[in-house]
This record gives sequence, structure tokens and C-alpha cells, in this order.
Amino acid sequence: MQMNNENYIKQRFGEENHFKVPEGYFDNFASQFMANLPEKEAKVVEIMPRKRWRPIAVAAASLAFVAMGAAMWFNQDKQAEQNVSEAQASGYYLQSPSELEQAADYAMLDATDMYALLSGE
Repeated sequence: MQMNNENYIKQRFGEENHFKVPEGYFDNFASQFMANLPEKEAKVVEIMPRKRWRPIAVAAASLAFVAMGAAMWFNQDKQAEQNVSEAQASGYYLQSPSELEQAADYAMLDATDMYALLSGE
């Protein structure tokens, strides 16, 4: 179908290009186009708004950071108390230094191993 339309157009109008541009039309086109534009002063548009909100955002972020730190601090104390009470309830809580020595002897830990465990190394 496409070929039939093309053949029909070629038979009816021929191969010649019927659209012509006058001689020298594009020689001064840009300067003529610019001359025809109306003179307007450029309007300045502020892309980034003034940063009035920045101190408020910094204060809010700081307050959130402090509140989160305080919540974690208080939760840590409660968690430690809960761990101690669970250990006491389960019977695995060492009540005296002699029990600690017995546990260390049973685990075959010496002073160097105990220091490494307590210091987190």
C-alpha cells in the first residue's frame, strides 16, 4: 500500500521538488529575525529562595538528635536493669566474688583472658 501511494504521487507530480526557497532568503535571516523581536527587559527569577528556613532546620535537627540520644541513654539504663533482673531470676547471676572465681576456674580463664573480655578486645 505504501509503494502504491508513492508511485501515485510520483506519477501525478513527478520527481521534481516543487517547494523552492527564494534566492538569499537565509542570508540575513538571523539578523532580520532578531530585529523583528520586541525589546523587553530580562526578568530576573529567583531560582533558590532565600535561606530563612536554614536556622530553623538546624535547630530542629539538633533537637531531634539530642532527644534521640537521651532516649537511647535512658533505654540503656532500663535495659541493663532488665538484664540484671532476668539474670537473677534465672539463677545465673553471680552473687559473690567467690562465685566469680569458681566460674573463671571452670571456664579456665586467667587474668589476661579476663582483662581481654572486660576491655572488649
